[in-house]
Amino acid sequence: MKKIRIRSRIKVPSIFKQVQSLTTLKRSVVGVLILFLAGGCILAIAQIGKMPARGELYEGDISIKDIYAPFDFTYAWGTDKAKTEALQKEAVSEVPNTYTLETKLFKDALARIDVFFDNIIMIENSEIPLNKKTYDELVGMFNIKLSLDSLKEIISFNASDKLRQMCIDALNEVLRQPILSEQDKENLLADNVEIITIKAESIKAGKTTKVSEVLLLSVAKQKLDEFVGENLDANKSTKKALLELLNMQLGANLSYSEKEMQAARKAAEESVKPFYNKHEIQEGEIIIFKGQRAKDVTVAKLSAIKLRTQKEDNLPFLSSFALILLLLFFILIIYAKMFEPKTLKDNAAVLLVAILLVLIAGLTKCIILSPLPSYFIPAACVSMLFALLIGNTLVFPLIIVTSAIISIMAGSDFNIFMVSFVGATIGAFTIKKARHRAHLIKTGFYLGMANFICISALALLNDLEPIVFLKEGLWGIGGGIFAAGITMVCLPILERLLHLSSDIGLLELSDLNHPLLKEMASKAPGTYHHSIIVGNLAEAACDAIGANSLLARVGSYYHDIGKIAKAEYFSENQPRLSSSHDVLTPHMSSLIITNHVKDGVDLAKKHRLPRSMIDMVEQHHGSGLIYYFYQKALEKEHKEESVKEEGFRYPGPKPQSKEAAIILLADSVEAASRTLTEPTPVHLEELVRRIINNKFIDRQLDECELTLQEIDTISKGFVRILIGIYHVRVEYPNNGRLEKKNKNGGNRNFKYPKENQGK
Repeated sequence: MKKIRIRSRIKVPSIFKQVQSLTTLKRSVVGVLILFLAGGCILAIAQIGKMPARGELYEGDISIKDIYAPFDFTYAWGTDKAKTEALQKEAVSEVPNTYTLETKLFKDALARIDVFFDNIIMIENSEIPLNKKTYDELVGMFNIKLSLDSLKEIISFNASDKLRQMCIDALNEVLRQPILSEQDKENLLADNVEIITIKAESIKAGKTTKVSEVLLLSVAKQKLDEFVGENLDANKSTKKALLELLNMQLGANLSYSEKEMQAARKAAEESVKPFYNKHEIQEGEIIIFKGQRAKDVTVAKLSAIKLRTQKEDNLPFLSSFALILLLLFFILIIYAKMFEPKTLKDNAAVLLVAILLVLIAGLTKCIILSPLPSYFIPAACVSMLFALLIGNTLVFPLIIVTSAIISIMAGSDFNIFMVSFVGATIGAFTIKKARHRAHLIKTGFYLGMANFICISALALLNDLEPIVFLKEGLWGIGGGIFAAGITMVCLPILERLLHLSSDIGLLELSDLNHPLLKEMASKAPGTYHHSIIVGNLAEAACDAIGANSLLARVGSYYHDIGKIAKAEYFSENQPRLSSSHDVLTPHMSSLIITNHVKDGVDLAKKHRLPRSMIDMVEQHHGSGLIYYFYQKALEKEHKEESVKEEGFRYPGPKPQSKEAAIILLADSVEAASRTLTEPTPVHLEELVRRIINNKFIDRQLDECELTLQEIDTISKGFVRILIGIYHVRVEYPNNGRLEKKNKNGGNRNFKYPKENQGK
């Protein structure tokens, strides 16, 4: 048989390398842009509400330092009662007289008109002659207050319904308007009142109207005369009679409201703000001494300083804050480029940093604007979330950036910086191996105690009384618990949003009742069993070198999910005496085998698995060679030059992390161990070392940062687990039942297989 030459590396076209470098550059640029966008959001949040003030105290607080006036200023304190009362009297005098528009007058007039014409119709139908005697009887019976001549004229018109409608229209035209009596108007003008407020009975808000524009009763009568003259087609006598009836219904519908007037005057008096005395402070004058309790006058002075700082120093503050952010982000980028370049190229990780910094800036601003003290700011939630989702490599510079942002937004307070720094550091390292949500609560108490100790130390450094730092320390404990609560709420949201995974999320994925794992167990049972064993191997190896064993174990469970669709084409799911590849060409078989990586990635994305799981699926074969089908193709073609090795390799990429590399090795070792006829410890150790050496020679471990010492440790871990799986059983002698069975015609040549002896 012709010898097969294994090439030591894959030949990658230069154009592919260029595209890869351009992609890496693009990701780095996008990551930097995300950080600068986050910086813009932080600056925008800093401008919301009040800008931070230096030396801010509330009444009753104890100052931890001497505070002097930074410039000359005036402040308002102490009410000037005489000036305030004068302002109140002036406001009361400007309240206009209030009149109420009474709609009852209009409604009663319409009712009287209806009664009048109903009586007229009755008179017309009775055919009683109208004279002085009958008129007097009608006046007494129907209360018709109209002259006899006018009454005769209306009856003789012989169109009562038309006249009734005319009266209704005329009253609608005139009586709905505000009407003031001549006497009331004369009194208002005599008192130099030019404006009044008119309020309807059903409406609280009044309408301000000039007195000169209000309708007088005499003018209202003229309007009635004009309306009847223009709209009634009748002689003068009939019009005169109808006007007499209408004028009887008119009256002033505006009445002075003393109750409304008093309420308006009281509201005007209460709207006047107290007038405070102005006091001058010279630059350098003491505002409050260290250890002194702030009084109301101290708060007034500090508020004046704060107000002037807000008006004059917004632009310098934002400019300096922007420069500091730029410097901090530059340090963060340089640190990542030196110690963790892969994280800088991972846009999900950069986006997480941006979201966390904007989140803490928003929480800081909310607490600053609230009555809560600054020690309640949950600085540790940033480091805890980053450590859970990414790891601790970049957490330290992120803690410095977070503490600096909080300190600047809280008024450039060094104490706030120290408490934030200590709390965030404790949170990052106590949360490192959290695998249960209950661990977050425990971490919250650790944070609270760390905050309390730090606040107490700072208080002692500033010679403050115990009661002061005890009060502030309790808020620090609350801040630690609050940070744990924020972490607990945000963790699943960020995992889902950015497709990242924490150990807590990985534990949820390790549940064997997950739909993907259940489907694999039913459709590809051999692959399912293989994945469980690979998980045990990978977990042991990761524990041995200090890698993330949980990530490796869970990644092993899902690394072969792409085999579910075509399970029958993979040896672990095939019957021993037949293979689905017997009727296929080596190239087609290779295509089916390599395609399970792509199918697995698609399936992982469909089920919204985190990016770490997708990486395990994508990288668990690297760019390795499918040696069996490559050899078959060579045997069939008889020419090595006609068979390209690249056509029998997995698409890659090579493992990018230690965990992915360990899964690659464990996958190959577990599959190869099944082929051993005598899996003794010596044979297992030889097998493991041979497979790992082949992967090393094939350059599959070039990008995962495994050291030679770690590779040796991994091989020992694999051997230990495999020996446990294929351990030698004790051979028991045949018992009486077996001998009896043989005597009764059983198979006398039957022997237990070596691997089953002792069962």
